[in-house]
Amino acid sequence: MATQTTEEPALVLTPPDPVPSVAPAKAAGLVPVDDTKRTELQRRVDDFIDQLVAQDANSPEFGKRVDAISNLGAREIREAAGQSNRFLDRPVKAMDQESGVGADNYPPSAIRAEEQGRVVAKLTVGTDGRVTDCTVTTSSNSSALDQATCRIAKSRVRFTPAIDATGNPVTSSYTLPVRWVLPQN
Repeated sequence: MATQTTEEPALVLTPPDPVPSVAPAKAAGLVPVDDTKRTELQRRVDDFIDQLVAQDANSPEFGKRVDAISNLGAREIREAAGQSNRFLDRPVKAMDQESGVGADNYPPSAIRAEEQGRVVAKLTVGTDGRVTDCTVTTSSNSSALDQATCRIAKSRVRFTPAIDATGNPVTSSYTLPVRWVLPQN
């Protein structure tokens, strides 16, 4: 008896159409702002420009005002980055701060010495979500537990990378508290 095979059609992925460009004149009306707020914002802009023009271009105050322009939106960008970092709050169970660290992760020398405690480590998270650096900021007073915290964080903990305002992954940091409790026999 002959076996008949059929060839599956090739998978074709078609990207969506690009988002159409919006003319600057049309963009101005896309975000509704009531007239009172618009008037207040325009007044504030005019005041800022008047104060800037009145400054000596070589004065420190002029430099501060120019820096203020450069930093417009910086707080909002940091807040947005903080929102993307919410995924950093989910380290793997091996390092769970609530249930402690499992017996399979506990350093044998710390078990023999009956050492336990809380370690706080600052992790540097790379653009691929892997821990690239670990620094103990609060020691458990046990070098075995402190070292194990960083060893496990580097080898097992994975994060969703933080992203910048343009959506690209960026290096970030995370503070990881770990409670080491001696395993029950």
